[in-house]
Amino acid sequence: MSLFRMLIVCFVALVWSISGYGQEFVFSYDMKETKEVEFIDRITPHFLGDDIATKIELLKESYTYEIYNELSFTSQNVVEKSVIYFSMEKVEKGLKKKIKSGLLSEEDAAKIFNTALTICLNIRYQDTEGFEETLWKTKGADDLIDLYQNKIILK
Repeated sequence: MSLFRMLIVCFVALVWSISGYGQEFVFSYDMKETKEVEFIDRITPHFLGDDIATKIELLKESYTYEIYNELSFTSQNVVEKSVIYFSMEKVEKGLKKKIKSGLLSEEDAAKIFNTALTICLNIRYQDTEGFEETLWKTKGADDLIDLYQNKIILK
């Protein structure tokens, strides 16, 4: 291989590793984080099933809260770790498109989305700075789905 080709390969490998796309993320798994349901009356049906609907409500409860302004009698919703929270909306939209186009069955989409939601629920109170940076750089639902399926390990 010529010197020029070797430099290009090294440069691409360096950019790949710095950008985080080749990186795996390891987080701890806490099963109780995905099982607590105290708000069964607020769960709205989801096209992928009741388990998904429950986890979406858990995600909302875990990542968002309201701040009340006593002077104007209004409230403001605050989202913590917003990159992670809103990545679930992109994953859901991407899975819907794949189902509509016939590339994915509803059962497979439910498994993929369930895995991604479980990850998000379990990493809520962990150090996710590097993961959030990778999410910022990730473009498109397909890349997010791949990230949640193949680059995150829950131990």
